[in-house]
Amino acid sequence: MTITGYLNSRTGLILTSQGGHGQLGGREITAGAPPSEAIVLQRGDTPTLRLRVFDPTSDNEATILASGTAIVATLKAWNDHNGDPLASIADDAWDKPASTSDNVQTDLTDDPGGFYVGTLSLAGDDLSALLPAGTDSVYCHLQIQTTLSGVVQSSQWIPVIIQSDIVRPTDGAVVASSQPTPSAPLYYKDITALTGGGTTALDGITTVGKTNILAVIYVADELQDWRLFSGTTAEDAASGIVRPDDYNASTNAQIWKRLR
Repeated sequence: MTITGYLNSRTGLILTSQGGHGQLGGREITAGAPPSEAIVLQRGDTPTLRLRVFDPTSDNEATILASGTAIVATLKAWNDHNGDPLASIADDAWDKPASTSDNVQTDLTDDPGGFYVGTLSLAGDDLSALLPAGTDSVYCHLQIQTTLSGVVQSSQWIPVIIQSDIVRPTDGAVVASSQPTPSAPLYYKDITALTGGGTTALDGITTVGKTNILAVIYVADELQDWRLFSGTTAEDAASGIVRPDDYNASTNAQIWKRLR
């Protein structure tokens, strides 16, 4: 996977696109509920980061960072900006362009050159500890920062979802074939309750014709993960079981189970 970012040399803001589809970022994100427009990666991935610096006052032409500028990418837990990184790309690990025509990749041939290219490894022990058995996904921050003579020139956090579809030994007797098909988390920003129906409650989400949805919601001042499973268990929201309003024992026997 390739994540392409564009660093505005005047504002220090970064726009990123995942696989060339859509832009996100463009602002400092430091706290609160993670936004829906997050880059989705999987534990064990080694995504390539491509960063192009541009000057908006010169028709957005690519530029080269000033001599002596250091560039670092760091992945950290969502609410832990000051802790040890889960993964990182050090300054000397980047393939830095010698000119604005360097590092053009064939899968993005319409892009001009001038890209700084690095590889981020998501296979570290710290990341594994963040995704213990039974945890499908976690939110993280990817910080891209440049400094010159020790002075920060640009620094921005970009929201990232790390998924785990790997069955580990600590998962017990569960076998891979019985696991839900991996699905991208869907962040429902308008949901503020578990029950009560309508567009602001988990049980109000339409589930007919859908399977294995992983819903991320922000309820009771905490981020919660709920997955849709086949089942007829009675509703007990306090214990992590919610029946959707369109539940039907014969035609739509599905329930929400809390994962986190």
